Amino acid sequence: MNMNVVGRWRVAAAALLVVAASGTLAACGSDEGSGGGSSSPTIAYLAPETITPRYEAIEKPALTKRLKEICPDCRLITANANSDASEQLRQAENVIADGAKVIITNPVDSKAAAGIAARAAASDVAVVSLGRLIQNATVAWSLTMDTVQAGKDKATSLAEALAEQGHPQGPIVMINGAPGDTDDAKMKQGAEEVFKAKGIQVAMRFDTPQWDPSKAQQQMDQAITALGPQGFYGVYSSNDGMAGGAIAAMKSANIDPRTRPVTGLDNDVAALQRIVAGEQYMTEFQDIVDEATKAAEVALALGRGEKVPDQYKETTVNNGKGDVPTYLFEIGPITQKNIKQFFDDKKLDAAKVCTGNFVQDCQKLGITP
Repeated sequence: MNMNVVGRWRVAAAALLVVAASGTLAACGSDEGSGGGSSSPTIAYLAPETITPRYEAIEKPALTKRLKEICPDCRLITANANSDASEQLRQAENVIADGAKVIITNPVDSKAAAGIAARAAASDVAVVSLGRLIQNATVAWSLTMDTVQAGKDKATSLAEALAEQGHPQGPIVMINGAPGDTDDAKMKQGAEEVFKAKGIQVAMRFDTPQWDPSKAQQQMDQAITALGPQGFYGVYSSNDGMAGGAIAAMKSANIDPRTRPVTGLDNDVAALQRIVAGEQYMTEFQDIVDEATKAAEVALALGRGEKVPDQYKETTVNNGKGDVPTYLFEIGPITQKNIKQFFDDKKLDAAKVCTGNFVQDCQKLGITP
């Protein structure tokens, strides 16, 4: 799989407007727009859960906004499975019955979602996979990130922080995502490669059901009890929500998180605030607005029976069934050292991050709303 395009940086001025937009979010079975014929296909968006803010707060509004811009008469049906793969399958069946010609889904479970793809194929409905790629099934298009590289980025950032604090070999605690998550398995692979190369010791490893921050906090509590306050010098967390849980556990144990660098992913507002305040060392940026915007454009082409332009196919990814045309959105590490540039480039919204007690923290870094 050719993943050499990850390093590029797209300046998307629309990102600030999309993230700031509130928008009304449709529930399953509701619609936005008046419907239409083949030029205005009905499109469905199936989100996986509400634990991680990105789906309802960024991905869904960005997709909704772009679809309305390029097809005002298209009908959009949306639903959220609340971490239930069986419910997501039922939702897929419902939107197919309701006339959807394309299903855009960020699956709860990339393997179980093969059932969604099978139901869709039987009804001549195209499936566009966001984030986690549906496995062993016919998928029309994928929009995702280089997950191995994301793991490497997080681990490399943690290695740099450990070296700066005088503990280049750790040990560390590793808090991974949900068991069986194919994307997290790739991130874990990338991270472990870096840890092995750097000689970093992983004292304890956890897999976190449903990526749940409260479970991550419990796991960090266990690690602190087992290792002691001085038994670890950093935390690899696979995403921002779990990073918040790990940091909360350290605070409860009277451990200053500034002395224990913690990684994350998703550029959640709360994580960005922790970064400017110095409590979280880094997050892995994902251009979720770009992903969702491109997903709307790909889905419209598929729904109209048109050829998807070549610009949306940067590589292919084999999902066990075949090679899926894939668009890779931008990723990259965000730390205190470079966060200002993300705000300057309008990839992050300072008005959302630099609020309340974080205004002064932002000002110290030269960031103003």
